Amino acid sequence: MRNLLFTIALAAASCSDSGLAPNCSGPCTCTGANCNCAAGGTCGLGSTAGDGGFGDGGLAVSGAQLHCDHQNNCNLNCTTGCTSTCDAQTNCSTTCVSNCTTSCAGGSTCNQSLGDNSTATCDGGATCNVTLGKNGMVSCNGTSTCNVKCETGPCNVACAGDAKCSCTGAGCMLTCGRGMVMTCNGALTCVVGNACP
Repeated sequence: MRNLLFTIALAAASCSDSGLAPNCSGPCTCTGANCNCAAGGTCGLGSTAGDGGFGDGGLAVSGAQLHCDHQNNCNLNCTTGCTSTCDAQTNCSTTCVSNCTTSCAGGSTCNQSLGDNSTATCDGGATCNVTLGKNGMVSCNGTSTCNVKCETGPCNVACAGDAKCSCTGAGCMLTCGRGMVMTCNGALTCVVGNACP
């Protein structure tokens, strides 16, 4: 009987750890590992220390999706392989160890700590503050503002349209759709004209 209970407990732990059945706090609707936060809601997937009430019992998730697409406040804490979307004046905080994909748009503000091999896209006037791991990529488009730190390098930042982009850290590779790359206040910056903004 004791062995049976241990086996059941182990199976339950592996399910939660794999992100197959994430416990999303707040007004979430989840289908498998794909969770949507109701408009105007505050949702959390995976807990963080001092997260102000977000949490799923202390387990970070993996392989999960959290979609916060209308005036939300959302927090995602992931080990690997997660997807986060934030739109329509949403505030998002994302922490990921590796291999995550994020999207921030529609005037949203996204603070992201993304590990190795992760990709972030910033569109539609969003503000993205991103710390990237090795081989990370940020695409900054439209009228968005992207402040990127390559923590372990190398990483790539592609700035297009009228976006405002800056990048710090070892191995930062910044490309500018308009203007040129200059060093402004210690950061590589896309500059239109000959003066730092």
